[in-house]
Amino acid sequence: MEYRENPKFGRKIFFLNPPLLVENYMKDNLTDDEFEVYAISDYQLAKAALRHYENAICFIYIDDDLSIDGWYNFIKSFEIEEGLQSIFLGVMSYKAKPKDKERFLMNLKLPGGFIDLNQKPADLYAQVSGILTINGAKGIRKVIRLDLLDNNVLGYFSHNNALISFTLKDISTLGFAARAPLNIVDHFVNGRRIDNVSLTMGRYSVMCSIVIYNKKIENGACTVVAIFDDKLPKEDYKKIHDFIYATLAERNAEFMKNLTRDYANYETMKFGGDPEPAKDADDKTENGEAKTEGQAKTEGEAKIEGKVKTEGEAKIEGEGKPEGEKGVEGDPKPESENKPDHNTKSGDETAEDAGPVEEL
Repeated sequence: MEYRENPKFGRKIFFLNPPLLVENYMKDNLTDDEFEVYAISDYQLAKAALRHYENAICFIYIDDDLSIDGWYNFIKSFEIEEGLQSIFLGVMSYKAKPKDKERFLMNLKLPGGFIDLNQKPADLYAQVSGILTINGAKGIRKVIRLDLLDNNVLGYFSHNNALISFTLKDISTLGFAARAPLNIVDHFVNGRRIDNVSLTMGRYSVMCSIVIYNKKIENGACTVVAIFDDKLPKEDYKKIHDFIYATLAERNAEFMKNLTRDYANYETMKFGGDPEPAKDADDKTENGEAKTEGQAKTEGEAKIEGKVKTEGEAKIEGEGKPEGEKGVEGDPKPESENKPDHNTKSGDETAEDAGPVEEL
């Protein structure tokens, strides 16, 4: 099944096998812009991870680990597994040749495009963020909201010499939702501003002002939604932002530990209807046919093997022989000298000659 409409709540973004430029520059800038970004360092774990996120976008760096053909087969295999067909894939490379780019774009489904990394970082970021925006990576949301689950994040503020405490359910850089016991619900009035609220998030701690946006009472507890004051200091904003993304990264790392590795041999896979990789111009004969191993010898090597004997060498060979036995220019060579070189492969090798091929 393919998802043609962008998902309402956005897409998780993965970089598979990311180079340093992506790891140290691209990811940080994307998270600063509130994209939800993760890295997968091993292609053998990629499919197992992506099966859990049917709407994800994954950019694959193809210059390492597998050959260009291996990466082609790896990406192609997503098209035949139902659980991976909804993943939006893109390719990144420093070294891919124009013929490789054309082959990938013409024969693979790449909504994320084929990105040349040989460009200025700012231009690269503009290209990638544009692709993410077109493909609905954020959805309708403006920021990442972290469900706190087992993270014990507490909030406190003082009122009439009493310490009021509550537990956060989720948090973003815009605000939070919290659980509060019924005996303190009167402190949370819609539209009310509360100053000097302390939030403790692991090793992070901030002091902020909030405005109560909404509250709801059910099941013997009160849920409060609060928005941070517009004048939240940048250093406190950064603490909240860093806590959110550090927690997401920790959860992703733990999740990756329990995945099953993929041991398929993508170097030898074949898919019905796939075109043969294009040959470079230097690998062809004058007639446009692919050169064999023997034909690929350099012009210098050919001259060395078939070098013409000098006039002096010819004279030496002819000395001492009866006049009738002397070589005559233009005489045919003995039959043994005209035998073909059986060590040179022909250009018509069969699949059997090329070795076994793993069928997918």
